[in-house]
Amino acid sequence: MILTLLTLVNHFGILSSQIITLFCARSSGVEQVALNHLAGGSNPSARTTKRLPLGSRFVFGYTARVMQLSGILFALAAAVTWGLLYAIQQHILGKVSPLTLLTLETVLTALFVLPVVFLKYNEIRSVLVSDSKMVLAICLVVGLSLLANYFILTAINQLNASLASLFEILYPLFVVIFSFLLFGQTISLPSLLGGGLMMVGAYIVIRFSEV
Repeated sequence: MILTLLTLVNHFGILSSQIITLFCARSSGVEQVALNHLAGGSNPSARTTKRLPLGSRFVFGYTARVMQLSGILFALAAAVTWGLLYAIQQHILGKVSPLTLLTLETVLTALFVLPVVFLKYNEIRSVLVSDSKMVLAICLVVGLSLLANYFILTAINQLNASLASLFEILYPLFVVIFSFLLFGQTISLPSLLGGGLMMVGAYIVIRFSEV
């Protein structure tokens, strides 16, 4: 009974953390797009030259700061939720295998989000019908998510939640690398320095770990 309750809490944690993370990612850049659109209207060339009145710039600037703060708070909420999730997963993995837990997570998550399919039916249908590249990208995301979840569950099972999570936080470094390789985004010096510090931290953990 306790294991069943922990499993359900685990699935709720997965949904919560993923929703919070996605909302945070969406909030982080939307304010600049909105400001550019409002500043230039429907003319793209005007968005870089037209200046808003001082009062409007203050309002939009304040809105951008609020959105940025909201994104930070959601990121922190995601971090807290992931931390709770890993701690619960470690307990569950003492009784079931990583593959079994991943299967249960996938099935129960699908059941939990089923009502959303009806609420977002038109939007989902339009994406599936009109944008084949988006469908392929979504399928790739789902596959990578399953693979990443299996990897982290196996790591938690073989190490422990604390140590596994310390290695997993290296993912921002790979976000920078793959963003450059796949989409041509510029790699900044702070990103390189941050990635280097992450590698140093990982080495320290490995060097002085009892595992």
